[in-house]
Amino acid sequence: MAATGRGWGLGGYWRGPGRRPPLKALTVVPFGMEEGTGYEFTDRKFLLRVGKAAQFRFFQSSERAGDAAGALIEEIAGMDELAPVEAQLPSEVQENVAVTLASAVTETGCCSCGSWRGMGGGGSWSSM
Repeated sequence: MAATGRGWGLGGYWRGPGRRPPLKALTVVPFGMEEGTGYEFTDRKFLLRVGKAAQFRFFQSSERAGDAAGALIEEIAGMDELAPVEAQLPSEVQENVAVTLASAVTETGCCSCGSWRGMGGGGSWSSM
């Protein structure tokens, strides 16, 4: 997927007892991010279940040019949802691991997202 001319957002949702909180998005590749650059989200931690597939919902918008990398978008109206991306970190034991995310735009203009560090040490994976 090329990121040329558009910003990318990673969406997530949580299931609670009886209701679902509103969908929010995290800006992982902001509008105008140059090829060959990236961003590490070291200030945000996410729980990832290793040994089980995780699905990430992605959105794009050609109208949200002011969102910085790492910005949490409270209202996703007007954003287009892309096909979800699925990733699985292999493990013999299914457990939750706290990870941070990293994103990059390759020299060819493709978006790459993955995990950079887990609580137990370094490691990386790429979902795109």
